[in-house]
Amino acid sequence: MLPVPTDLYLGFIAAACALIAMPGPNTTLIVGNTIAHGTAKGLATFGGTLSAAAIQLIVIIFGLTETMTLMATWFDRLRWLGVAYLFWLGIREWLNKSGTDQDAAPLPVRRTHTFYWQGVMISLTNPKTLAFFAAFLPQFVDPARPALPQLACLAITFVILAACGDATFCLLAGRIRPWIVGARYASLRHKISGTCLLLCGLALALVRRS
Repeated sequence: MLPVPTDLYLGFIAAACALIAMPGPNTTLIVGNTIAHGTAKGLATFGGTLSAAAIQLIVIIFGLTETMTLMATWFDRLRWLGVAYLFWLGIREWLNKSGTDQDAAPLPVRRTHTFYWQGVMISLTNPKTLAFFAAFLPQFVDPARPALPQLACLAITFVILAACGDATFCLLAGRIRPWIVGARYASLRHKISGTCLLLCGLALALVRRS
């Protein structure tokens, strides 16, 4: 039996899949390294970003468990902060005019383990990741149930989904290298990414109303 209510869990899977399908900093790095250095180096980068995500989720789980216990009455306000954060990201992505060539350029490294640690460092040093997880995960936790089992279940699910998504991006990039990074498609990519974030924010705003 899942520690998370079924409706919230299914909503979490849908929202997580939408977020993972949207190219972000980690995916851009993975794709860039794959295009420049091959699939093996891209998979090493993927392993690094996944390890960092797992560490960040562990930090969030234990921090949020204590916070949510002490601040149960603020739970609904936290939900709306998460919704506002997603809408802000979506609008910012829509207005983003940057190209993809510079965004996805990998660092000039050669050894496979160096690509792994590059992925770890890029992911861990992104200050927005912890804030995003802290705003995202609580939306799918039932405050009437113990927080730790629910957060652990959601975190494990997210890591599995992210692993599948980023590995797929990496393998596809290895096959369609000429089409992955290019300023020609930058505007369309940013608009698709922004739309996904806005839709995810709308989903988070509605999922707790039932």
